[in-house]
Amino acid sequence: MAVSLLVSSFAAAALLFRITPSRNANWRLAIMQSALWHGLLIVVWTELLSYDRALTATTVTMLWGWLAGIHAVLLGYRLRQRKARSAIVLRQAVKQLAVTPHHSQSALAIERIIIPVVIMSTIGLCLLRGWLEPPYNYDAMTYHLPRVMHWIQNHTVAHYPTHNLRQISFAPGAAYLLTHLHLLTGGDYGDNCIQGLAFVVCILGTSLIAPSDQKHSQVLTALVCASVPMAIMQASTCQTDLLVSCWLVCAAYFVLKPEQSLPDWWWLAVAIGLAIVTKPTGIIFGLPLLMVQAWRLLMQSRQLCLRTLLHSLFLPAIVLLAALSLSLPSYGRNLQTFGTPLGTTAGTTNTLVSFPAILSTILRNLALSLPFPPLWQWIQAIHQQFLGLDVNHPNITYGDNRFDIDNLWWRILLPEDENFVGNPVHLLLIGVAVGMLVMT
Repeated sequence: MAVSLLVSSFAAAALLFRITPSRNANWRLAIMQSALWHGLLIVVWTELLSYDRALTATTVTMLWGWLAGIHAVLLGYRLRQRKARSAIVLRQAVKQLAVTPHHSQSALAIERIIIPVVIMSTIGLCLLRGWLEPPYNYDAMTYHLPRVMHWIQNHTVAHYPTHNLRQISFAPGAAYLLTHLHLLTGGDYGDNCIQGLAFVVCILGTSLIAPSDQKHSQVLTALVCASVPMAIMQASTCQTDLLVSCWLVCAAYFVLKPEQSLPDWWWLAVAIGLAIVTKPTGIIFGLPLLMVQAWRLLMQSRQLCLRTLLHSLFLPAIVLLAALSLSLPSYGRNLQTFGTPLGTTAGTTNTLVSFPAILSTILRNLALSLPFPPLWQWIQAIHQQFLGLDVNHPNITYGDNRFDIDNLWWRILLPEDENFVGNPVHLLLIGVAVGMLVMT
């Protein structure tokens, strides 16, 4: 199958990144870099091919065959140069698997066997379900897959007449990946696996963010990420939340890594750019990361003055502009059709903007992850007595997603779909972590 070209290219690129001389080189980082590299190429290639209506199975297959060949040649050349080092790396990897004396046998069994098996089983089941089941959820049927089929039929991602404006208005990043997969496989095989693979990158990235000198913390961090209920539910669907989370996790890693280099700025721009082109809300989470990066630059300066302040803001601003450049073609099409870069919201945004409305949204979203009847009753009382808003005000409630306390336990035991899965344990862990940060 032609999709093997994409798989081969990804694997060869990951191997290249792994054996490239770098102080922080490891398999998890190599997989993240390969994911970012291929995500960037898919977005750029899709836009370039669409310009001349050349988005066809033939051209896409030729491009991936060409890239897989280049990666294979570079990998062979690098392996010939690094034979000695590869042997050393292999011996070091074997030594790391050896039992160290300062750990008990039970701790090592949990850390190196039980937890990895649990994580891999979770991922494996998500990917298996995603491969066996065709896409069937509401968003996939109404706009994710229809626009992919229109693009393939038209040989371009240009806007087209449609009754569902979400197909042409919403951010196209995830659909670009689906388009390439459809063109390479000839069908919808693996459409649900994109989110599952993004889940894998999320787990690897969060484990890398944890302190590297404490191996048990990285394992536990991976377990916490792999056990998020909503992530597990979405990992076998055509939604886009895990994919944008994947890119944001990559961005967070390059911002928070202890020692940074110039290439890290490149990867940061790519990660934030892919997050924004996947979902515009990615910029809401990307901006704080860039602010942290600017703060780090400012703290590394020997003296605080206007010049150092401008310098610390200049590089993050360049990264933001580079990241936004990936979305410029999509913004241009929306501007021409709708008169605004983001296009139509299709009723997905609040039309009532006020402090009570914002507080209402926060409280109701917290309630989804804390399914306790007394809490829901307390939230209802706050709305009635203090906020002066209906708990299901139509201007701040999407569709028929009502705050219904009578069906609370039914929703917990049998959630309607992956959009209404609570994460109570993880919310409590976030609260504990925030409390500890405040206390320290």
